[in-house]
Amino acid sequence: MLVQRRHDPGRGLWCLPCGFVDADEAPALAAARETFEETGLRIAIGALIGVYHYQDDPRGAGVLLVYRGRAPRGSPHAGDDAAAVGWFAPGDLPVLSHAPHRLAITDALRRTSRVPA
Repeated sequence: MLVQRRHDPGRGLWCLPCGFVDADEAPALAAARETFEETGLRIAIGALIGVYHYQDDPRGAGVLLVYRGRAPRGSPHAGDDAAAVGWFAPGDLPVLSHAPHRLAITDALRRTSRVPA
C-alpha cells in the first residue's frame, strides 16, 4: 500500500505512509499514527524492516525507519497529507517520491520471500 503525496516535496508521486516522529514519541507509534493519519487504517506494527539514511529531501537529510504493518480490518482512504491511497503489485510500482522508499520495499519483499511456508 502506497500513498500519493498531496504536498511537496514529491507532490503527485507515491511513497510509503510516512511522517515525522513527535517529541517523546516512540518511532513505532509514530509509524502507526502516520499510517492512520494518511490512510485511515489502524495498523499493528511488526518488525523493523530497515533504517535508511536519505539526502534526497530538500528539507534536509534524515533517517527513515520502515516497519512491517498489518491492518486487521478496514478500507484505506486518503487523509491528511495523502491525495490518494493505492495497492500496487511489486512489479507494478508507480514512480516513488524518495529513493529510500523503493529500497525499503525491495528489502521487505526480499525478507518475505525468505519466510518458510
